[in-house]
Amino acid sequence: SLAFATLGDERHELGLLAGAFIAASLGHRLVYFGAGMPARALAVDVASARAALVVISAVHNLPGGSLQEDLLHLDRGLAEDIPIWIGAHEATLRHLLVPPRVAVIRDYAEFRRRLRMTFEY
Repeated sequence: SLAFATLGDERHELGLLAGAFIAASLGHRLVYFGAGMPARALAVDVASARAALVVISAVHNLPGGSLQEDLLHLDRGLAEDIPIWIGAHEATLRHLLVPPRVAVIRDYAEFRRRLRMTFEY
């Protein structure tokens, strides 16, 4: 299954819903955690759900905000073999330092391509 969530203070989930719809249309099982998941709790829940991938959507990355910290907590809390994909616009990513296992997804076409390349159909 694939896990979908936004982290911490992020309440905008329209992009997350679109990504989940794309994944479901390709036949993936989903675990949809929704908006505002605390990173540490998400890591525990992803392990319990045995998700093969975590998809994060981010709209806001304000100076002094929690996205950077939440992403690091998620990275540290997950098993090393679970990839993290983050969907966000360039402006959101401007000052974000992403851990090495985090793949930045810039649009839905790329998301669909990566799903097809990562998982056998």
